[in-house]
Amino acid sequence: AFWESHVFGQIVRQSTSGGDASVVHYWRTANGAEVDLVIEQAGGMALAVECKWKEHPDSADAAGLRALEAVEKDRIKEKFIVCRTKAVYKLADDTWVMNMAQFLERK
Repeated sequence: AFWESHVFGQIVRQSTSGGDASVVHYWRTANGAEVDLVIEQAGGMALAVECKWKEHPDSADAAGLRALEAVEKDRIKEKFIVCRTKAVYKLADDTWVMNMAQFLERK
């Protein structure tokens, strides 16, 4: 939970210091699928972020992101796993994998 809290704090800090009042929340289904952070954006779109304390997440780590996308297909702009990797890469399901600095610096 420490890593998720740290990532959450950095995202909120960045959005509030930039004048963006994005709403950030947790998502979970009755069946147990979950996503650590859903960042609501203008126009009803959202970013989905899963936080993993590992260096090389794989598609199993993106299961919650895929579950959210299945329910909210038209609203999920992009999916991310924020972890301790050194290099940015993309999983087969179009989930971006990157470290926190890379996530905060992305355009």
